[in-house]
Amino acid sequence: MALVGAAVRARAKCVEPIVCATAQHREMIDQVQELFGLVPDLDLNLMTPDQSLNGLSVRVITALACFIAANRALPLTIG
Repeated sequence: MALVGAAVRARAKCVEPIVCATAQHREMIDQVQELFGLVPDLDLNLMTPDQSLNGLSVRVITALACFIAANRALPLTIG
């Protein structure tokens, strides 16, 4: 998704892209962000030790719902 985020930001005229990092795998995402020069608009920092996929999914959906409600943003894609 890093390439998609960078491409959309570079060509955005009609939309305002918002890049969000869940930080599910903090070490990997930090390396990719540095490699592509991406700085997320929103870093949810949701990684917890021994997390389950269900627990992570609940935290992601809750955090995004709060962000969208506060910013009236409509996501086009989540990945």
